[in-house]
Amino acid sequence: MLVLKRLAALAATVTPGLLIGGAAIAGSGQPSPWQLGFQQAATPVMENIVWFHDFLLWLIVAITIFVLALLLIVMVRFNSRANPTPSRTTHNTLLEVMWTLVPVIILVAIAVPSFKLLFLELTIPQADLTVKAQVRNDSDTAVTAGVTGTVAGVTLTRSVPLAAHQTRTVAFPPADTPGLHLTSPKVWWPAGMGGQPLYDLDLTASVAGTASDTAQESFGVRDVRAVEQFVRGQQRSADVNDQLNQVRPDYGCDAAFEGVDQSQHAHDDD
Repeated sequence: MLVLKRLAALAATVTPGLLIGGAAIAGSGQPSPWQLGFQQAATPVMENIVWFHDFLLWLIVAITIFVLALLLIVMVRFNSRANPTPSRTTHNTLLEVMWTLVPVIILVAIAVPSFKLLFLELTIPQADLTVKAQVRNDSDTAVTAGVTGTVAGVTLTRSVPLAAHQTRTVAFPPADTPGLHLTSPKVWWPAGMGGQPLYDLDLTASVAGTASDTAQESFGVRDVRAVEQFVRGQQRSADVNDQLNQVRPDYGCDAAFEGVDQSQHAHDDD
């Protein structure tokens, strides 16, 4: 008899990655005394937001200084005492072209990086899905098991020779099954931040065309990064799909996100 043990569906994005890991980023997710500006960025998207914020800040400062300088010049050079006989000039072609062209250039300089940032925020990272299952032969004779299944609309098929009482791990990596490279994965979100779409994985082990065992699993795809190990000794922060979220360290990975319904958890079966 073949036994198909609990399978593992591992989802990992090529960039930046779906699994929690790495050291906590010091200072991220929490304000600091006398802090100016944003908190330390934890993702490429947030790094671009901080850069765009600083770019606009310095641009506004430059425009403000320029306009202030013009006002001061006008106040000093063209007041009634310094300029008792005002000019009767009504047109200046170069000046009119400049005050029309310069604002357009400034708006284009703002628009180009802002649209780039908007598209970056809407881009869902691609994900590589690897399916693993343990197949065990409980009989006293060698057999060749056929492992078949479906996940994310992809059909999986593999023949596995097994000696008597042998257990082997069967893996379906994206390199062997290109369909497991998800270009637009359905992303799982904590409650209150979005939906919790799940993928269904079904596997069947058979011998000589007769089904011997089946296994099913539901899982979600998400990008989770540890940001702050502890916050006031009770919580820690995590970046979920480029959004900062508070989690409870005394819970498991799925239950750690506050307010998440147990029935809607995505599973991390590593």
